[in-house]
Parts: sequence; structure tokens; C-alpha cells
Amino acid sequence: MVEMPENKLGEKHKYINYAVRESLKNNLPIQEIENDDDMKNIIKIDVASSRRDIDFILKVLTGKDMLYISRAIKQSKWLVDDEFSHIINPEYIHKILIPDMTSKAANKLFKYIKLNLKNSKRVEDFYNYEELKKAADWLPYCSAEFIEANFTKHVELVDMSLLRRLCEKSFKVLEIFTECENVYNKKEGLQETIFLLKKDLDRYLNIVEKLPQYSCPKFNKSFTEFIMKEAPERVMKKYKFYSDNVETAVFVKHLERKNIKKFILELYQDDETNRSFYMNVSRMNIFIKAMPDGDRFEFVKQVYIDRVYKADESLPKPLRDAMSNLFQNTSTRIHKQYWYRFTPFNYAFSEIQKNIYKDTSCEELSTAIASLVIAASRERDNLLLLLNYIRKNYSNCAKNLKQNIVQSIISESDFHKFDRILWNIFESYLLENINEDTDENNSFIEPIIVYYALHGLQLPGLVEEKFKFTTLKSYQKNLRFDEKDKVFFYLHNIIIKKINSYVVSNEEELKYKVQLLENILDVITDWSKELNDFPIILTHVKDMLKSKEDNSWKVEFNSIYNKKKSWRRLFFNESLKMNPTQPVFINALKHDPVLLLSECKIKDTSYFDKIISPALVYPQQLFLKKVKVYWFQTIAKIFSDKYKSDLININNNQNHVTRALCLLLPRDELKELLHKYAPQEDAVINDLDSLTLNIQKNFAKSMHISRPQPTPETVMCYLNEGYLPYTLPSLYAIFLNLNTIESQINIPKLFNTRVSLQKHGIRLAFLKLNPDQITDLLSEVLKTTKNVSIRHVAFSLTHKFLCSQKDATKIQKTWQVLESFLDTITFKENSAVYDTLFKIQDIPDIIKPKYYIKTYKFLKQLIEQDDQEKYRSSFTNYFIGYARELIETLCPKFITEVLQENEDSFIQNKYYYMPLVELISAHMLCAKNEDEEIQKYNQFLSPLIKKCFKHWDDVDDSKNYYVRANFKSLLVQLCNDLKIIVFKKHMISPVRLFKLIQTDMDTLSAKENYLIKTKWQLTVLFVELIGEEAEWDTLVESISEKYSKGCIDILKKHCKQYFEQIYITYSKALHSVTNCIMTHKLMVKFCKQMLDDKSNIVYMSVMRLLQRHFSHYVPDDSKSDIKDICQTILSYDSTEIQIHYYQFYKKCLQSYM
Repeated sequence: MVEMPENKLGEKHKYINYAVRESLKNNLPIQEIENDDDMKNIIKIDVASSRRDIDFILKVLTGKDMLYISRAIKQSKWLVDDEFSHIINPEYIHKILIPDMTSKAANKLFKYIKLNLKNSKRVEDFYNYEELKKAADWLPYCSAEFIEANFTKHVELVDMSLLRRLCEKSFKVLEIFTECENVYNKKEGLQETIFLLKKDLDRYLNIVEKLPQYSCPKFNKSFTEFIMKEAPERVMKKYKFYSDNVETAVFVKHLERKNIKKFILELYQDDETNRSFYMNVSRMNIFIKAMPDGDRFEFVKQVYIDRVYKADESLPKPLRDAMSNLFQNTSTRIHKQYWYRFTPFNYAFSEIQKNIYKDTSCEELSTAIASLVIAASRERDNLLLLLNYIRKNYSNCAKNLKQNIVQSIISESDFHKFDRILWNIFESYLLENINEDTDENNSFIEPIIVYYALHGLQLPGLVEEKFKFTTLKSYQKNLRFDEKDKVFFYLHNIIIKKINSYVVSNEEELKYKVQLLENILDVITDWSKELNDFPIILTHVKDMLKSKEDNSWKVEFNSIYNKKKSWRRLFFNESLKMNPTQPVFINALKHDPVLLLSECKIKDTSYFDKIISPALVYPQQLFLKKVKVYWFQTIAKIFSDKYKSDLININNNQNHVTRALCLLLPRDELKELLHKYAPQEDAVINDLDSLTLNIQKNFAKSMHISRPQPTPETVMCYLNEGYLPYTLPSLYAIFLNLNTIESQINIPKLFNTRVSLQKHGIRLAFLKLNPDQITDLLSEVLKTTKNVSIRHVAFSLTHKFLCSQKDATKIQKTWQVLESFLDTITFKENSAVYDTLFKIQDIPDIIKPKYYIKTYKFLKQLIEQDDQEKYRSSFTNYFIGYARELIETLCPKFITEVLQENEDSFIQNKYYYMPLVELISAHMLCAKNEDEEIQKYNQFLSPLIKKCFKHWDDVDDSKNYYVRANFKSLLVQLCNDLKIIVFKKHMISPVRLFKLIQTDMDTLSAKENYLIKTKWQLTVLFVELIGEEAEWDTLVESISEKYSKGCIDILKKHCKQYFEQIYITYSKALHSVTNCIMTHKLMVKFCKQMLDDKSNIVYMSVMRLLQRHFSHYVPDDSKSDIKDICQTILSYDSTEIQIHYYQFYKKCLQSYM
């Protein structure tokens, strides 16, 4: 095929298909891929794909040109057939193909396999081969059973699009997702998978209802309709749960009209609903409008207008409560006049007049008038009465009130159908308000235009003069088809008259006329007309374009061209003038390539500036790429020749020109040009002419966008010091796309260069080389370099690399590199190195203890340096405390040393020093035998307690006993850690330890320290009862009865030892301990067990305990039990108990019941 510029893009494609058929028909041999003619190469690839020539296709896949690779993958659907399973399998691809494929080619191949490989067993092989994070991408293509078995590995990090695809294969995936405790985006997950309810409604709703209401997804009209058809009773019974998420109008449609009033009132009969269930006014409106007329009037009148629940004692109390709750929930900040819109007009008109006063606010008046208009129900007599009332009373009111009144009449009545009497009243009210030249005038003018248009009247001159253009689209909904035409042509004629009469003599006038054209096009669009029915407008556009060209005016026509997609074909011949953008140029390639040459005037490249702008991303480069592929001998040659001549013109934009050349030139020609302009010096030379310097910088920035990309050797020619910032985009783009073999050869070359380039070499090594190579290179860098910047980059990336590793061998090898760095780390490193040291949470567990010890020792010295004081807070408040997370793996001796080094902070710190407190607690409780426990006590805790008691009376500036506060927080932490450390980590029960602490505390005065001593006494009692159970709650429940008896014994002993009212302070101590060890449910059971002892002080203590424990919230599953306890207390034969119950505790407990 001889290439002609007039050949359209479609004809090019047809020729390729023809050439492939001929080659197959004549059994022509396939020649090697050439470098210059893309169409010939595409034909060769298509022929090879048709013949299933696997060797040729594999050779293309390991090439450098992404056009050919993409074509080969696209055309070779047969690659995934079982016949070629010896090639398309993870082992062969990763070990044989990938080392020779560029990164982009490999990614494209994997994407193709995922989309086309249907054999789930083979897909599962790819899943099993990949690391966990990458494996997730293969999961949607596996069998349902395989997905269900492996989804738990990904559930915490799954994104919503992947979740949807997995749920399309298996419903079980959604159940696993919503049952996972560590998933916090369950609402988003349910929303993404809402399509499942049409597969199995009950199963989906069961999942939804197990979650809190805030996790419920939104059901649109379609889904609400489906639910209400299939399971209406389910939603009605649980409307409080679904109310915010179903479409109210659809829900109400499925209720019986006669039962709507009853349904609403029953929702609010429960006092709990008044607190938790909110129905906004717009939703309530839907319910009210759906009621029968009689019910509606009675309901609104009773609840919102008369509020009969306040005075009418004859109504049942549940009904009065429901009305009160309903009013409070839906009438907040709503004027009373609002509700009259649901009543008969005569009643509303009479009542509203009574309730309007001189000081009634503008907002309230607007609401009142709007209610009256709605209540009038488009009845003529009602409207006549109302319009006369408005005309008489609101002619001189504020303008915003007038606007609101007019808007209410327009939206709620068919004003365009008014007879002459009604219209004259309304029009006179409108005309009173258009004399002022304000933006608000249009709200009064628009209805006049609509009415006059529909009734064939001549528009008053003042109205036409004051009218500010709008298409009046909002008025369409109430008009018939023929009425719409009348309004459209009325507007059309107004604007056309202006366009025809307007003479253009300068650029500003042309801009104004373009705006008029936009106005008429907006009218045509909004009133659903077609532009080709109005040839006069097309003529005006062409005339205005000619005026622009003749006078070289800079007036934009792109808004006209882009007004409506289907109209663009009408402007095809003018498209390059109106909107010189890439889509327009590509459209010219498709339909008339010659237009590019004739209209764009190749002598001037300004048309193309937008297309090749560096700010535009990949898709905007498509035009020049297509030209290179399909017109490389003609249009591409003309363009590239023009750009090469423009390259040396200092007045041109070299940025645009160099990008165009990179996109258009063949590989060899571009290589020659790049080497021609490659910098010869090691830095930007001041005396180098600005044009050459500019060309070099722009080639450095743009070379990577060429196809195929330049070689590493070419880009390295531009890595001289002064050019490096400009070359970085190309450096990374080219090196990141290298295949494995080329990466191993070229990336190490960057390590033997200057510092500024070595940093990027290290980053590229982490991204492209295998772990063994990375660790070897980094080990060498960290040993040999003293440069702070290089050490920072190397350390930070090594740390990040270590955190990403899963294989134990690779972890140990990487740790050796990092450890050698930590051995040589100084106080003069980049501050980012020290910041990175604190990031311990992602370090692999198997080396985390070693990392912690090594880092702790350095940081401890670091914070002592004068210029590194800023790290002290992070070290003391975070890093020291992190040892608690490693308490089982760190050497106890090391922890003891850490605590001893920091114990003075416990005494001197005037605030609760929680990281240290938590570490002390974990250290003391993490013991497998009693000897270890006692050793820790003797070495650290006993001396610490003695120091605390020595400073027991120390106070801070606010007279707070801060040492006592720290000691108390330690005791509380020890109690909390019984479950966290002792039980969960299977440590020895700390009976001996706790008793030793109790013995130490015996030296404290009971008068001054009763509360803390009693708390610890109760804690020791609990520890003595601990046995062996699988679950903590089961353990607590098993000893609850014995514990309650022990607590009662201590209470009675204290009452005898001190005084009977001591139960008040004792209850406070008991609450503190039980709150640490018991759930709400176990707490209730514990209180019940205490009530088995029939004594006043026990009953008083239980009431105090309940008051403290349930002062703000009572769980649903505990309410019935607490009611039983209240009944037990009431039935106890003691006047003292009953008086206390009625006067104080009943109110406290029942307020949350």
C-alpha cells in the first residue's frame, strides 16, 4: 500500500487486515521485525498470531517496543490455551520470560493472563506462586471454593473493587468480610456488594442486621422496591434500623394508606425511640402526604398544630407519649405555619391570619405563604382569595420575602394557566418589583416571559430590557409539548433578533456576539432541539470565524464547539479553528487527514502546542503516536521536519518541540539527535548559549516518552551534574522499565558515580534488583561511604526493605546489613536516619528484639547530645514503652536495666508516666515460674516501692501527690494486665508477687490510704481464686460466686474495724477492681450473687456499685437482669434500703433502662 496522506485511519486498518489475509493465503514467510515501518511490523505480528507462531510471539514479547508487545498480546488469545500451558505458567514466566521482558511488558502480559485464563486450577498456581500482596490480584479468577479458603489472608486489606469481584464468585466472601473484627469499612463493603441482595435477599439482610445501624448500606429506589416486594414485613418490623437507608417514598408506597398514621405513632410509643430514632421533616412529609385526607388533617392538627398531647388527658398515655416524642423529633426549628400546608385551605387561611403579627419574621412569613399556596391545591377560588390577600398585605414587604412568595406561587401552582383575572393580580405584583436594576429581577421577570409566550402576547419593553439571559429550563416540567415549543421559540426569537442586529467592529464586540451564540445554543440544548434545524446559526458561526481570522483576533470558540457532542460533526470543516485540541486532530485523522495539512498551516506549529504540552498525560500524546504509526512517510515526516527546523529557532517553545520530536522520530534518528545534543561538560556552563542549553534540558526531560525508549547508555549521557534534575524523569522511567538482566548490568554503574547520582542508584536498586544483589550492594555502600546523604538513603531504604521481607533467610541477611550500619552509626547522621530508627513496629518479629536492643542503646546516647534533645520525648514516651510489645522475647535482664535507668522518672515525673508504668507491669507479670517472678521483684520492684513510699508526701505546684498518682496507676495497670499478660500469654498466676506488694503497702496509714489499700486487697483476693480456663470471661464467671463472698467478708470486716458508712468508700474500691476484670454482663451476675447475703450494708454497696458501673449506659443484654436486681432490692424488708432506692438509685438506674 502506497502511503497517501488522504488515507483515513479506518482505511489503514482495513489495509492491515487485507495484508494479513493475503500473507496467510499465500503462505508468505514472516520476516524479522524492522525498526522504521510500524505498519509492516504490525502485519507481521498479526500473521504470526494467526499462525500461532509461538517462537515469533515470544521474541516480540521480549522486545523493547510496547506497540508491538501490546499488539502481540492482544492478537494472541490462544496463548492461554492448555496447549501452551508449558509456557503460560508461573514457573516458566518468572524464570524464563520475565528476565528478558521490560517491566511494562511483563505487567501487560500478567494482566492479559488474568483476564483471559479461564482454567481456575492454572490461575490458582499463579496465586500460590506470588507473595501475599500480589496474590490477591489473582484471587477473583480462582474457583469459588479456593476463594473462600484463602480470602481470610486478605480480608483486612481488601479494597472495595476487589471485594465486589470476589463476592460475584462467592457469597461467603461477604460473610467473612463482615465477621472480621479488624475490618472497619464494613458499610462501604456492603454498599459495594449490594447487588447480592437480588441473589439471596434473606442471606444479605441477615448479614446487614448483625451489624450496627451505622454500617447499614444505602438502598436506592430499585433495591428498596425489590426488598419491599420480597420482604416487606421484615423492613416494617425493623424500620428504625432501616429508616435512614431505604427510599422513604418507595417504603411508604408499600404501606396501606389507612395504616400509615398508626404505623408512625407506634414507632414513637417507646421512650427509647425518642432518644435514638430521628425522622427529618422531608421524610415525615412523605408519610403525611400518603395518609388519607381525614387521617392527614387529624394527625397534623393533633401533633403539630394543637399539640393535644399536652392537655387532653382523655387520650391514652402511650398515644400522648408517642405524639410528644414525634413532635420533638420532627418539629425542631420548624415554624408552626409549615404544617398548615397539610390542612384544608379555608382552615389554613383562617388560622394563619390569626397567627401573623407585626413582629413575625420574614422566614416565618415565607413559610406561611408557601403553606397557603400548597393548601390552595390549584383551586381557582382559593388562589383568587390568596392572591388578593398577598397583593393587599405584601406589596411593600422586603424583597427577599417577595421573591419567596413568587417562587412559592410558581412552583406550587399552574400560574401559566391562570385566567386573565388571576394573571392580572399576579402580574401587577410582579411588575412592582422590576424597576430596580438588581440581580433578583429575573425571579419576577421569568414567569412574565413564560406566560406571555404561552398566550401569544407582546412582551413589555421594560421586561425585555431588564431580562438577564436564562434558558427557563426549570419551567419545563409543568408544560405540555406544544407549550414547550411556544416558550422555546419565544426565547429563540428574542436572542436571534439581538444577534442579527449586532454589528462587530472590534475584538470585544466579537466576544460579546460569541456569548450571544452560546446563549442561543444553550436554549436549543435545554429545550431538546437540534442545531441542524437552525442553519442561520451555523452561518453566523462561520462568519464570526472568518472575522476572527481576517483580523487575527484571539477569541475562543471552543465553548461553542463543545456545547453538544452530536453537533460537532456540523462544525467538522471548522473544527481545527474552533477547538485545536488532540481529540479534534484525531477526529481529522479518522475522517479527513488532508484537513490537517490544509487547515493547520504546517508553517505554524502553534496549533499543536496544547497537544504536546508537558502538562498533559499519556492519552493526550495519542495524536502524534498515531501519526507516527500510520503516516510515518507523509504527515509524520512533514511534522518532524518542521519541528527539527523549529528546534533551532530561539523564538519557539523548545519544550513542546523536543517532546514532539521524541514522539515522532524513528529510533535511530532520535538516537542520533539525542547524542548530538548530549552535554559535553560536567556541569551547565555559563557561557553556553541559552538555545543549546534549553534544547539539552528539554531532551533530558522528554526522551523517555519516545517509543521505544532510549537505551540506558543514552540517558546516562545526560547525567552530568548540572543536568541531573532535568534528566531524573527520564532516568527513572527508562531504568524502571529495564528487564532483569539489563538492570543487573546498568544499575550498579550508578554506584560508581558522584554522590548526587548514587542516591538514585540506591533507590533503583531497591526497586529493580533481587534481594541478594541489594544486600550485597548496600553492604558495600554502608561500609565504604562516609557521605551523610548516601548513608541516609541507604539506611532508610534498607530499613524499608527489611520491613517488607517475609522470608526468614532474606530477613536475616538484610538484618546483617542493617546491623553493620547500626554498629557504625554516629551522632552526625542525617536527622531522617534517627527518625527512621523509631519505626520499629513493622520490623519482622524474628529480629525485632535484636533491633530494639541495638537501637535502644544508641538512642539512649543520642538524647544526651546537646543538639539532639528533640528526640527525648519520642524516646521516653514511645520507644521505651514499646519494649512491652516484646516482653516475651526481650532478655529480662535487659528490661530490668532499662527500668533501673529510668526509674527516677517514675519518682520525679509530675504526671502519670504511662509508658514506663505499662512496661513495669508487663515485666513483673511476664514470668513462667515463681523464682523468676521473685527475682524481678527483688531486683527492681521492691526498691522502687521503697522509693515511692519515701517520696509519698511529695507534691507538685498544684499540691497534687504525683508519686502516689504514679503508684496508683501502676497498681491499676497490674490489675488490667492480669488478662492481657498473665492469662493470654499463659504466665504464672502472680499470687506471691501481689502478696509481697500488699505486705509492702501495710506500712501505709489506713486512714490516709484506705482506698488504695482496699483496692489492692480485693485484687489479691481475685488473684488467689484464679484457675485454668480457656476464656477469660469463663474464668471470671467460674470464680464469681467465691469472689463475691470474699468481697462481702472483707466489707463486713471493714465495717466492724472502722465504721458502717465505710461501705461508701469500699464500694468505690470494689468498682475500680471489678471494672478492670468484668464485662457488663458478668458485673450484673456478680451483683446478683452479692445480694444472696441479706444485710443492709451489702445491699447498700450493691446499689452504689450499680450506680457507678451503669451511670451512663446500660447494654441491652443487661437490662432485664438489672430490673431483676431492682426487684430483689425492693422486695428486701428494710426501710433504709427502700428509702435509698426510691430517693436516689431508682432514678439513676431507670434513666438508662
